[in-house]
Amino acid sequence: MRLRVKVVIILASILVTVSFIIYLYSKLTLINEYEKIEKNLISADINRSQNAFAHMLLSLKILNTDWAIWDEPYQFMQDKNANFIKSNLVAASYESQGLNFVLFYDLEGQLFYGQYYDLIHKQFKAIPKSLLNYLHAHPTIVKQRSLAASKQGIIKLPEGYVVLSSMPIQKGNAEGPIRGSVVMGYFLDAAHIHSLSEAVEIPLDFFPLPNPHSTGLLATAYHYIENTGEYYIVPKNNYMAYGFDLMNDIEGYPVSLLRIEVPRTIYLEGRTTIRHYFLIMVLIGVIFLVAIWYLLKVFVLDRLLSVSGQVIRAKSESQFSTRIQISGNDELTDMVGAINSFMELIELSQEQLKYKITQHSEKLERLSGLNKNLFVEINRQKALEVKLKHDEEALRQMAYHDALTGLPNRVFFREFLKKVITKAEREGEGFSLLFLDLDKFKYINDSFGHDIGDKFLQHIATQLKNSVRKSDFIVRLSGDEFIVLLSDTNLKEYINIVVNGILKNISAPIEIGNNTIKSTVSIGVSIYPADGVTVEELEKHADLAMYYAKKQTGDACCYYDSLPKDAISPS
Repeated sequence: MRLRVKVVIILASILVTVSFIIYLYSKLTLINEYEKIEKNLISADINRSQNAFAHMLLSLKILNTDWAIWDEPYQFMQDKNANFIKSNLVAASYESQGLNFVLFYDLEGQLFYGQYYDLIHKQFKAIPKSLLNYLHAHPTIVKQRSLAASKQGIIKLPEGYVVLSSMPIQKGNAEGPIRGSVVMGYFLDAAHIHSLSEAVEIPLDFFPLPNPHSTGLLATAYHYIENTGEYYIVPKNNYMAYGFDLMNDIEGYPVSLLRIEVPRTIYLEGRTTIRHYFLIMVLIGVIFLVAIWYLLKVFVLDRLLSVSGQVIRAKSESQFSTRIQISGNDELTDMVGAINSFMELIELSQEQLKYKITQHSEKLERLSGLNKNLFVEINRQKALEVKLKHDEEALRQMAYHDALTGLPNRVFFREFLKKVITKAEREGEGFSLLFLDLDKFKYINDSFGHDIGDKFLQHIATQLKNSVRKSDFIVRLSGDEFIVLLSDTNLKEYINIVVNGILKNISAPIEIGNNTIKSTVSIGVSIYPADGVTVEELEKHADLAMYYAKKQTGDACCYYDSLPKDAISPS
């Protein structure tokens, strides 16, 4: 990579790194501050929405107060005169006040008189049973004993939310005994919600409380407010945000979620400001780095590359008698002076070298013939060393491995087992030894010939390899006797799995030379250290267990520690 390219990459990397740090700082600090301001503003909007709804309740309370503290309804609760109904409980009254119902209750909480008016279809209808049932189930709303006991709020019915007010009925001068309660209100429909939205200049909605086990934004908002007591504020997208709060019913229990939707003006302004700030910083950084690049190029790179070119040219042409030229008086000038001195030394060294080459040329010609003979002798010695190494490996293979199956033999096994015992004793581990003897192998040799018998032994060796792990050790002792060493395990559960696999694989028939051969095997097992701690003890006890297995049924396995006492000969 050229020096100019490296400098450009370094400067660009500095610019990118600084820009990234500025951007990260802006995201972690400035954006967070803007988001805090945004949440504060949304919280204020939620408060305004709650206050607007409280104002709606207050308006209904004032209206209800005009009805409750009035001589005519006070007299009506005594004589139930029809003139009061004809004069006041008419369609115009409901429409002008935006009411759906006016209900009169006596002191016992029983409905004295009531009407329900459908504002949409402009007609009187039956009072919803759900409304009457709710008021009956909540007698504190309709049993008013004092003016302080009046109630205003919303209730949740199957038909929707209802805004209502309940006031005790008294005379116009607020004197005299209370004769009952007047309950009035209306269903909170889309028109009322739209009116509230216009009052606070914010789109708002009411949602029934979600199932506590449900998922989604509404459930998340509900659980957050319920657990923290704080407003739940979450972005809808980069341009709008939601604010949530709980709405309580007339009894003070959560009954609905209030949601407002506000534009993220502060957040967007913050992002724009940060973006402009970031672009300005990047632009300043680019100008700064371009200036650095220009100064480096003029005062360092161009001069350094000029020196580099002159040195390369002198080297390629072997003109060490030339001298490097450079302008200025700084460290580069000192470096060029050192290079010129070094080139003088090279020039002198070349002259001396040419003289010495001439002297040694004749010696090299005389030694050349000797070198050729020496090279031939060295190659011959190397060939002998390779042959000796191959012979040594072949002898080792013959000494430690069975020629027929390629498995390790008894000599190799005993040396290996000593190392396994030493390792197991040092690390406190166990292992197991399986002594195997083919059943009726002599019959196979006598019936099919030794060639078939040898191939069958090779087959047995292959089946044993397929029945154990690669880390386990398989040995052919002699004839039809084999040993399997299961390393790192003395658990009978695992040993039984291996033994069953061996019995199954070996007992499977095999075709050799148009002959179907089937044989079985007897297995004896000894376990270190329970059944012995030396090579001789472990091999002897496994052999004895094998002999007992063969003596019993053949095609079986016996553990040394499970032999009857009379089957174990003294050691």
